[in-house]
Amino acid sequence: MNAAEQALTGMANMSLADSISGSTSGRSNSSSTIDKSQPPPQSAPPSSASTTGAGAGGAAAGVGAEAAAVAAVGLEELGGMSPFEFFVEEVEREDDVYLRLHAYRRIRVIAQALGPEQTKRVLLPFLEEKSCTLKDDEVLLILAQELGQPAFSSLVHTPTALLPTLTNLAGTEETVVREAAVTSLLTVLSSLPAPVPEGLSTFVSLAQGEMFCHKVSAAALFPALYLKLGEPAGAGEGEGEGRKEQLRAVFEAFLVNDDSPMVRRAAAAALPETIKALPFGLLCGWLLPIWSKLAGDDQDIVRLAAIEATLPVAKALHHKGLNDKTPHYVLPLLRHAVEDRSWRVRQALARDYAPLSVALQGEGGQGATEVLHHDLLPGLVALLQDNEAEVRTAALTHAYAAYCPLVGPRLFAQHLLPCAHLLMHDSLPGVRLALATACLDLAPHLGQAAFMQHLMPVLEMVLMDRNAPDNVKVRVHILSRLAVIGPCSSSSSSSSSSSSSSSSSSSSSSSSSSTTTITGLSSTPPPSPSILRILLDLREDDNWRLRKAAIEALPVLAEYMPSVDHTLLFEPALLPHLLSAFQDRVSQVRMAATGALNHLARVAGPEFIRSKVFPRMKELYHNAAFYLVRSAVLEASKSLLVGGETSPSLLDDMLALILEATHDKIPNVRFTAAQVLARLSPLVDPSSLRSSIQPCLQHLAASDPDSDVRFYAALALEEKEEATLTVTSVATPDDAAASVVAAGAVEGGFEVRGMT
Repeated sequence: MNAAEQALTGMANMSLADSISGSTSGRSNSSSTIDKSQPPPQSAPPSSASTTGAGAGGAAAGVGAEAAAVAAVGLEELGGMSPFEFFVEEVEREDDVYLRLHAYRRIRVIAQALGPEQTKRVLLPFLEEKSCTLKDDEVLLILAQELGQPAFSSLVHTPTALLPTLTNLAGTEETVVREAAVTSLLTVLSSLPAPVPEGLSTFVSLAQGEMFCHKVSAAALFPALYLKLGEPAGAGEGEGEGRKEQLRAVFEAFLVNDDSPMVRRAAAAALPETIKALPFGLLCGWLLPIWSKLAGDDQDIVRLAAIEATLPVAKALHHKGLNDKTPHYVLPLLRHAVEDRSWRVRQALARDYAPLSVALQGEGGQGATEVLHHDLLPGLVALLQDNEAEVRTAALTHAYAAYCPLVGPRLFAQHLLPCAHLLMHDSLPGVRLALATACLDLAPHLGQAAFMQHLMPVLEMVLMDRNAPDNVKVRVHILSRLAVIGPCSSSSSSSSSSSSSSSSSSSSSSSSSSTTTITGLSSTPPPSPSILRILLDLREDDNWRLRKAAIEALPVLAEYMPSVDHTLLFEPALLPHLLSAFQDRVSQVRMAATGALNHLARVAGPEFIRSKVFPRMKELYHNAAFYLVRSAVLEASKSLLVGGETSPSLLDDMLALILEATHDKIPNVRFTAAQVLARLSPLVDPSSLRSSIQPCLQHLAASDPDSDVRFYAALALEEKEEATLTVTSVATPDDAAASVVAAGAVEGGFEVRGMT
């Protein structure tokens, strides 16, 4: 590093003052080293000011004094160059763009070294000239960002001196540079006192610019500048209103009526923020006519921006207490937007249709009901039946389910439910997926009878559709949200369960009633297959994702069954299909069966697992010819111990099976058994731990021929020793089972190789 670079590095320490004042900088910390060969400055260090409880201003003053001293030392090493000359030399290096970027990032350092007067007289005119001649967008972006930093503005006595440079940058063609310049302009203007005559002149110069880029930036400045003019100021009220009127006139003449569609789109995008500063008279007499004009523009992008401003306009009218006038101004535009020739406009309307309807409905009453019946409901039906799939998808996603609580189940069933039967045959999977999601979202609002009669057949038909390969994602999504359907039939489940317990002679009819309820059918079954039958069919599907989703959905059905139905229905009809998933050829399906069994254990209880499930698991283990099936059964046994809620007899049966698995001929099965023994150790009584588990693990760790088995057995012994300390301090096996989490008997990083 030469002397000049060392000097500028010393001056970079002035950024410490910026950090205390709250500024953010992109400068690298690697260039913030002080030349320690020079004597330290005599001013108090900044840390003393901050640690003694002094204010931020005192700390900044201390750091500023130190930075000034360091800068003075650095100036002696610049070889006769001033900081500005050194900065000019760096930014003129056309061969090194990174050096120029780094130089522009340090303009605050240069400005502080120069002082306010020199910065205003030398540095800012140079930057203004560069903003007009530079062609490198990266450099222009850095310049636009740095000039808007509050720390840089504080280095200039008059922040308005930054406006010419930022105005030039706001007229560049590159969008990111233009947006950064507008942001910096807003930051500078917000620091000025109202009524900001400089801001008004900046806006006028941009609005009257020759290029569309200037006018787009002027449109972005308009809302904030208009709000700024509304702040209290020393000028008279008449003068402030005159400036506002001039601002509105320029906005309408040069932006709203501009020939460029991009400028008119920017003007439409500025309307929502402008509403906040307008009284009722100007809102209805000036802004709403402009908005209506832009909403009827012949260019799609302008109409799109105007439609996106519809919701803020309706909310503003609602908040100002103008509910009776909202339909008068908004409904005509909605009618035209529903039939707009651009599908993007219709899509934007569909996204905001539900909140727009809430704003138009206001406080309710007869007028709101008429608006709902004659305008809003037909408009939503038209969007749901639109020719473009994007519009139909947006209407289903954002408006369909949200409209049920708005209009009530009766009107929804009358006007909107028929659309579901039409869309269930849509050729595009994205529309069918949106329809299925909307139907599931409707379950809590529509009511049991209407849901089962109208929407359950839609879901069932989508689930049974095997012709469209793209439908897999839709069906998986429905199965993953099957729990939503359960509460719709909970009341019927309870009544059928109570009727089954009233008389032993009616047990068969009770079982049939339970089957009807759980499978998603009402008391008068529609002509469609049941959810239960669909799940069993999907269990045999060729696509493994559908098989996995079907297995995960089976315990969800059991969750909404009365306890008596676990034996009457789930055990004979569904449990064999759940356990058969352990023989699936795909690992993900076997893992899903393990999780489903854990879910079933939490729902049905340990007694059901002991008497109905675990005997079938033992049979499956002994009959399995493939070692991955045996490993999956052991993993499922381990998942049953997660909650720690087990019975002593189930623990004994499980321990016998796992000890048998330690003698399996496949190493993967043996080390999986060692992992399960580690999980089982805190739950068994100390005598079983000493007599069976410990000798088995010691034998595996010492003499097993496979190194992986020895490794996992040694880990299990460590887990067992920790569990022994816990179990010996516990009085009863039941208390030991309750302390499984505290015992630290977790999987502890075991690598499950048997499931791969």
